[in-house]
Amino acid sequence: MKKSALFIPVAAAAAAMFLFSSISGEPEPIRVTTTEAVTTSRLISVSGDGALEAYRVRRLGVRGYAEAERIYLNVGDDVAEGQVIMTLRPADEPASALEELVSEADVASLFDGGATESSVFADALAERELVSPFDGVLTRLSVAEGEQASPFEAIAEVSDVSRIRARVRLGEENTRLVEVGMPASVTSGGVKYDAVVIEVSPVVRGSGGITGTSARYCEAVLELYSPDGAVPGASASAVIYAERRTGMLLLPFEAIGQDKNDLEYVYVLEDGAARLCYVTSGEEFGAQVEILSGVAPGETVIVSAEGELYNDAPVEAEE
Repeated sequence: MKKSALFIPVAAAAAAMFLFSSISGEPEPIRVTTTEAVTTSRLISVSGDGALEAYRVRRLGVRGYAEAERIYLNVGDDVAEGQVIMTLRPADEPASALEELVSEADVASLFDGGATESSVFADALAERELVSPFDGVLTRLSVAEGEQASPFEAIAEVSDVSRIRARVRLGEENTRLVEVGMPASVTSGGVKYDAVVIEVSPVVRGSGGITGTSARYCEAVLELYSPDGAVPGASASAVIYAERRTGMLLLPFEAIGQDKNDLEYVYVLEDGAARLCYVTSGEEFGAQVEILSGVAPGETVIVSAEGELYNDAPVEAEE
C-alpha cells in the first residue's frame, strides 16, 4: 500500500519529544483515538461493464432479390412463432433470383447440405412470407414497404427476451478470480437483477487504440434470473461475488503511516504508551486496509492523535 505518512517521521518525532522533556520534565500524555484489531470476513467481488443481450437471436433474410410488399409489425412488437412479419414479392430480377426466404441458421444448413435449393425454392414461391421462428420480440427491421432486400442481408431480427444475459468486460487481473456458477448482480436502467456466471472467456483481449497501447480484459457472460423489464442492447454493470475470505484483519486507512524508507507502521497502545509496530499491508477495501503481519487480533491500535507520536510516547485514549 503506497500512501502519504500521516505522522511525522519516527526519528524526528522522538528527537522533538526528547528535547521537550529535557526542558520541561515528563511530557504530557498525548490524547489518541483507538480501535481494536479484530478479524472479520469479507466478500471479495469483481466488477465489469457491458451490455444486455437476448439469449437467443435469429436474423432473417432472403437468398435472392426480393421486395418488401407489406410489413405487419413494428420494432418492439411481440411476435409469436410462425407469425408473418412481412410478405415479399420478386424484385425486378430474373424469376430464379428469388430463391428462398430463410433464416441465418437455415442458410448455414443449406451450405452444409442440410436441404436442397430446389425443394426450398418451390416452398418460397408458394409462401413468400417471412415468419418468426419462435416467440419473442421483433428487434430489427432494415427495410420499409416497397424497398428491395438484397441476397443474404438480414432484414429482420427476432429476439427471445424470456432469457436475458449480460456480456461484460473484466480487468485482466480478475480473470483468475471468476468461475462459472458464481453468483452475481447486474444493474441496468436503474434496476438490479440477480444473476449467475454462465461463461468466462479463456482468452484475454486488448481493446486497441491509436497509440498502440490498450487495456487488457476478458469477457464474462451472466444470465439474469428474473429478466422482467430488461432490455437487450441496454448498458449494464455487473458485480460478481467471487469468494468470501475469513480471518482477515482490517484497520482504518488513517491508522497506517510510512517512514522515510516507505516502511509501513502503526502505533499500538500498550500500558499507557504508544508502541511502534511495523506492518505488512494487503488489499484495500474502501476506507480499510488488510494487515497481513505486524498486529495481532485483540491489540489496541491508535487511529489518530492530537500530538506527534513516537515509540514509547505516553498516550491517553479518549473515552
